[in-house]
Amino acid sequence: MTKSSLPSLLIKSAVFIIAIVVIMYLYYSVGQGNRDDFVDNNQDNIEIYVGNTRLLADIADSEAEIVEGLSGRDELLSNEAMIFVLPASSRAGFWMKDMKFPIDIIWIDDNKKIVYIENNISPETYPKIFYPDTDALYVLEVAAGFSETNKIDKSTVLRFDF
Repeated sequence: MTKSSLPSLLIKSAVFIIAIVVIMYLYYSVGQGNRDDFVDNNQDNIEIYVGNTRLLADIADSEAEIVEGLSGRDELLSNEAMIFVLPASSRAGFWMKDMKFPIDIIWIDDNKKIVYIENNISPETYPKIFYPDTDALYVLEVAAGFSETNKIDKSTVLRFDF
């Protein structure tokens, strides 16, 4: 390498790094549009409808809330849930760390359509991590048996507003 090519290489490297930063910014800011709209509402819970069944769901939308989830709670009533708002659509895994009761875990896409369900997961499955087979933007945790009782499957569309 010659001395005259070094400034050219530095300029190309700087342009490349700036381009990567801009691409990452655009990816995360566009990819989180739904989440940002939701987080700005500062809601603690939300009504979610599965057919005619109404759930009152606590919202987990920060990293700390997503990690904690339902851990440490003693129970989850049949009309209660927790909805996780992920930073972006992904195949996020969930586990049963510090859980005291079984649950159904339901992954939901950005159109609010169920894309994957794990039924009746017991606390004894920890440290196993459960993953969906496709990307999801939301994850809903409900009392074990909810999915079967309400006859929901991968084609079910939920109703909720952020």
